[in-house]
Amino acid sequence: MNIEFKLKTSEKISAFEHIFNHINPNGPGLLPGGEILPDDDIVEFEEDIHWSPGAMDVMGGKPEFTDKTDLENLIQEFMDAFHNVSENPTEETIGLLEQKLSYPDTLAVIDKVLRKLVVDSSVNQSVIYNVCRYIMLESPYRGAVKFAIGVTGLYGQKQDIEIYKILARHDEFSLYCAVAVLGETSETASVWLEMAKNVTGWGRIHIINRLCEVDRKDIRDFLVEEGYNNDILPEYSACKIAESVRLAEMLKSSSLDDAKFHGAGSILASIVNASITPGPFDGIDKYSQSEQAVINWLGQCLKKADSLTDIRNIYIISKLATPAEQGGCLEKAKFSVKSVESIIKSCTELLQADRWKELVIRSLKSGEQADQWEAIAAANTINLNIKDELFGILSENPVKPPLWYYLIRIADDQSVVNIIELAEKKLLDPVSAMMFGDTEQCLTIFIQDLERFPGRGWPLISHCLYSQNPSVRNLALKTLRTWKPALSFNSEIRTIEGILRDPDDMVRLSADNLLRYWKQ
Repeated sequence: MNIEFKLKTSEKISAFEHIFNHINPNGPGLLPGGEILPDDDIVEFEEDIHWSPGAMDVMGGKPEFTDKTDLENLIQEFMDAFHNVSENPTEETIGLLEQKLSYPDTLAVIDKVLRKLVVDSSVNQSVIYNVCRYIMLESPYRGAVKFAIGVTGLYGQKQDIEIYKILARHDEFSLYCAVAVLGETSETASVWLEMAKNVTGWGRIHIINRLCEVDRKDIRDFLVEEGYNNDILPEYSACKIAESVRLAEMLKSSSLDDAKFHGAGSILASIVNASITPGPFDGIDKYSQSEQAVINWLGQCLKKADSLTDIRNIYIISKLATPAEQGGCLEKAKFSVKSVESIIKSCTELLQADRWKELVIRSLKSGEQADQWEAIAAANTINLNIKDELFGILSENPVKPPLWYYLIRIADDQSVVNIIELAEKKLLDPVSAMMFGDTEQCLTIFIQDLERFPGRGWPLISHCLYSQNPSVRNLALKTLRTWKPALSFNSEIRTIEGILRDPDDMVRLSADNLLRYWKQ
């Protein structure tokens, strides 16, 4: 039975259309703005906490009803709405059903309602399927779309799989779409794999947990090489993946490829982190083959470790040999004495290898800020002195915010003089700004740490006081607050007095407070 519904039940764009219009053609996830669903302005979040898409279904779990009668009454209200549509599918009854399906705690009732619905012989299943498919495509309300996904999934129609794939790109719907394709058992694992590749947040975590139950080589390869990685925390999936792919055995291979080696290191490091940082994660004590997997991976490091990520992973894994009171998880790991000694020896030798300096310097020189931050973290990890290299790099190209951050952070009372001189020469030079780009981000990062050196760097701070960005002006005033009254001079006071006419209320207030402090 085919039913056509000519009128939308809302003037808002549908969630499906919104997601379809924001599909990223060049990779996973959505284009900017895609995460904001059409009903975002009307969704009420408890205690003003705005949950990340898909997070509430994980962190909140299934709400429990303390009153069984209330739950039964609520389920009956859902069933009544389905019965009304089944008997008379009009714009009015469909609208009422959509309103009921928009119930905020979908997980609290959906399983129980679906179980009743699928066996209810008094319901016209064809009508229910068509109506819910219509709501799934046309409703702007996330609760209604989630419920409609669940209902259509009961019928296992191949025509809906492509719709589920599109909706699953938004983390809010990934869990429901993954469950919906269970009805199509011949394609379920392959659809899950495609969905997991196209989502990066909570949705990936939902789907990865299901892929871990599938024993298939292409899926195991994906889980190790990239499936563990997400925009939330890899700790949510790492242990489950390690068990699922038989990681310890995989790491024995003499022909292990680079992608699996690097992925395995990140998985093991995430499991160690899960043991150190409190959270709802499975740590090293939950991974049955952890000892052998770690030893095998460190053995592979001798030939394969060649990235900044490897440095980080080796360092984190070394925490397995460190007591909890020193920031490790030795007690949770419960490894043999021989393994602990092996870990200490291997990690120490690997982190002290001469090969890392060239890699760190090359990454510092790169144009990618992410690489620069990681290089700085790596240098810190292996106690690599890169001060001279930072001076050289910033002299040639000063617009590298991470490098200024690290340089001023490692400054002391002696070196800060030369560092400030370099910053004044490079960051206040209009030619540098014209050649290399906006220097303001570098300045704002730099002057924050000038709080440790009261009385120094006035030209840099003064420059920020005239920024077009009020937050930068406020930051400069905050830095000056560390200057004691004796350190302030007439020229500085006159400059701040001029800021009392600033158009921004907070900047004026900060300037006034600073002057009161200086003149006390």
